[in-house]
Amino acid sequence: MWLAVIHLVSRLGRSEEAVGWTGVAAVSWAGMRGVVSLAAAQTLPLRTPYRSLLLVCTIAEIVGTLVLQGLSLPWVVRRLGIAQDNRADDQRERAVAHAESSKAINATVDGLVDEGRLSDRQAELMRTWAALRDWRNWDDDAESRAFGRR
Repeated sequence: MWLAVIHLVSRLGRSEEAVGWTGVAAVSWAGMRGVVSLAAAQTLPLRTPYRSLLLVCTIAEIVGTLVLQGLSLPWVVRRLGIAQDNRADDQRERAVAHAESSKAINATVDGLVDEGRLSDRQAELMRTWAALRDWRNWDDDAESRAFGRR
């Protein structure tokens, strides 16, 4: 069964490369923190023997996994060696999205000009705005550094 899970997860990545066992291990370590356990414990009938103790144990298990696994997740990810910098992929996707939206804006502006709903000056201003909007988004890193973010 675990081999099937690893195979399935390896096919779900964003890029063409497989996730591998390290990715599966990290996702497993970061998994749910007892939500299903708490829901199951809450559905126990009121007359269940030791129901209160079962609820306390379930809550203790949830808190324990939150603290132990939650605080150790960055260490596990570094130890598995899977920390990657995906900013270049994000910037490429952003550039493609902005290019497509600019193309759509320009097509809409052209249609409004053809219908006579926009003047040539208004169309020029909207096209300039679309071009500047794309240009400003290319340099998010410099803006982030300027405002002390990151």
